[in-house]
Amino acid sequence: MTSPYRLTTRGLVKRYGSVVALDGVDLDVEDGAIMAVLGPSGCGKTTLLRLIAGFLSPDDGTVSIDGRVVADKHRSVPTRQRDIGLVPQEGALFPHLDVAANIAFGLSRQERAGGRVSQLLDLLELPGDLADRRPAELSGGQQQRVAVARALAPNPRVLLLDEPFSSLDAALRSNTGRAVVNAIRASKATAVLVTHDQDEALSLADKVGVMDRGRVLQADTPNTVYAQPASPFVASFVGEGALLTARVKRDGSVPLALCTFGEVPLANVSDLRADDETALVFIRPEQVLVHPDPTGDAVVTAIAFHGHDAMLRLVHDGTGEALSARVAAAVMPLIGTRMSVEIRGSALAFEEAR
Repeated sequence: MTSPYRLTTRGLVKRYGSVVALDGVDLDVEDGAIMAVLGPSGCGKTTLLRLIAGFLSPDDGTVSIDGRVVADKHRSVPTRQRDIGLVPQEGALFPHLDVAANIAFGLSRQERAGGRVSQLLDLLELPGDLADRRPAELSGGQQQRVAVARALAPNPRVLLLDEPFSSLDAALRSNTGRAVVNAIRASKATAVLVTHDQDEALSLADKVGVMDRGRVLQADTPNTVYAQPASPFVASFVGEGALLTARVKRDGSVPLALCTFGEVPLANVSDLRADDETALVFIRPEQVLVHPDPTGDAVVTAIAFHGHDAMLRLVHDGTGEALSARVAAAVMPLIGTRMSVEIRGSALAFEEAR
């Protein structure tokens, strides 16, 4: 039976001695989709990529491509037989070959003659006159685009990218990421992008899988992962926000959370146990409205200025709890300013750890 997914992992486990790097990872990547695997350093995302590529063998679980198991604890299909393209972190281009030869490295003579190299240069928005240059003559962004072109050249079933933009500055990272995603989509490739950059994951991928301590905590569309995080860790890691201790008020038509900064309607009170009287309430910066107020009980303790806007850190005088608010640069207050705080919209509540 044909699998609806190009790539699937089930119960994937990998240990290094007593350290469990992957602890039962399930992941589904649809044909033609781009999946970003997001998480902090040491969460297991690179180990997952290496298992999919065939550089490591699992201690348990399976890796399947097009419904065919290519790895389990008993056997592992060699990497060259998995029809996988890989873009490592630093590109790893052959320094002694020019751009055209790097891209054409895995192609047949017929494919080279068919203009595949020129096609990929166009897809990656690289000028044709770069074909004769060596990697050392290219910028960092150009080198990464060539590395992607080389990986896409033989039309692999699955393209794996291991933090390919991490060494680039912000402007290059954005432009290179857009060009790479456009090329992947034009090639109709299925891709897994490993990254620790939340903005990169949310802006480039069709789905985002958030990992921590060897587990996938949530895998869904970027909008769902951002707006409906499955756990406090996902909420805090994807985007900015604050977890506040609150008392749950269940009576009335709209359940409320009573927190340090006021009352907040709850969007998911049904997820809490019936006997929960307190919860952790997650507030995004865009939900927070602030006004200078000499009698306010929140104080601006830090400001991150971003040109068009600024992020304020607000600390409550009485409890010491903090949240963030995003304000226009034109109305940015000074550190030490007292503010009144209003929270708009509804919030997600999570059970407190017991």
